[in-house]
Amino acid sequence: MITAEDLTIIPEFADLEEDDREWLAGFFEDCRYEDGEEIVRFLDSSDHLMVVFEGTIRILRHVQGSFRFFSEVGVGQITGMLPYSRMEVYEAKGDAVGPTRVGLMHKDRFPEVLYRMPILGQRLVALMTDRVRRASERDESLNKLLALGKLSAGLAHELNNPAAAARRAAADLDDFLQKMPGTVSRLLGHGLTPESVIPVAEACSMYRSHSPSNALDLADREDELTDWMEARGVENAWQLAPAMSECGITVSHLENATRGLDEDAVNDVLTWMYQSTSASRLISEVSDASERISELVRSVKSYSHMDRSTEKQAVDVRTGIESTLTMLGHKSKQKAIRVSTEFPDDLPLVSGYPGELNQVWTNIIDNAIDAVDDEGTLRVVGAAHGDYVEICIEDNGPGIPADVLPHIFEPFYSTKDVGQGTGQGLDIAHRIIVEQHRGEILVESEPGQTRFRIQLPKA
Repeated sequence: MITAEDLTIIPEFADLEEDDREWLAGFFEDCRYEDGEEIVRFLDSSDHLMVVFEGTIRILRHVQGSFRFFSEVGVGQITGMLPYSRMEVYEAKGDAVGPTRVGLMHKDRFPEVLYRMPILGQRLVALMTDRVRRASERDESLNKLLALGKLSAGLAHELNNPAAAARRAAADLDDFLQKMPGTVSRLLGHGLTPESVIPVAEACSMYRSHSPSNALDLADREDELTDWMEARGVENAWQLAPAMSECGITVSHLENATRGLDEDAVNDVLTWMYQSTSASRLISEVSDASERISELVRSVKSYSHMDRSTEKQAVDVRTGIESTLTMLGHKSKQKAIRVSTEFPDDLPLVSGYPGELNQVWTNIIDNAIDAVDDEGTLRVVGAAHGDYVEICIEDNGPGIPADVLPHIFEPFYSTKDVGQGTGQGLDIAHRIIVEQHRGEILVESEPGQTRFRIQLPKA
């Protein structure tokens, strides 16, 4: 049984008159729990105010399909349902840490309590406001971490592809370089003169000036090279012809390079050409892969704005949006989404905080990618209007239902399945644009088209 004395350990109740505390204590149910026992069940109706007299309640929030530590409520603290709260269900669970004693007051008692003791209304509202603020701060940090996790996963995949390509090309290049001295040694045994080697060198250099061919032309050239080689008894024609064809070498190059040579010399000359052109191709692959890695690193640096001031500055929104699209590239590629950007060359700079704006682009573009079906479209357009720059992010997803549209910028409002979103992304984007940048963020939606319009003042 809860007594007036028990309530003195609760700061919000401690200074009440003793008869008021005695009266208030009669509304509480005395509950005791063993270590690890569930006190609050996830998604149960939020019907009770709770005060902790002994032990601790560990609160675990349900995020991304799993429960994560959120906070602990100890002796003398109040949790659960509070007066004037709009909470309907518990979006968390609470377990006892050690033997725990809790007082429960049903929400139906709130009107009677507040009528007799209005001061409690003020105190509990202040408590609720503080709780919402702390939850908002935690959720905002969690939202950033979740966004970072998505970006990191995609970035790791994007980096792995060129890294793996460079590693394979380097291994193959090493294999060719190991074999080339033996090939050159055999060539010297055929008594080739410097003049006879010139056509071979010219053919080997074709790869550097060769423009990629379409698949049909490539196949035709490969067949011609194979037929020419097989007619002259060239070993491994099936292996040499595809590589030479890809490098732009034709039958004419082979005839010039092998004119006047016997069959053994022809084999060794073509093997040397194959090894040389393949080595050049592999070097090019390593260079391309390295450039792709450098491009990704530049995108990361641009996105995070490392080594830059945290003060408001002139910002090129194109750079931030393109970096964001690169960071989310893996996710859009998984769904084969067609992504396009349209920015005029003279798009003005805007006045803002680059890091926060990148968070806006991430939240909206990530939502758009989630919304569209496979092979959908995502379009980003920038334009200048008067004193502001407008960015439109448009997708061809199913659209936002009319009854949902007025609520999308509300904190904790989410249409995703439980655990799949915090309901903070668009709220954070709205606060960044409207409060930090004195801009506007508008949304228009119908089936088959959703458009976010972000307006920012020019620098």
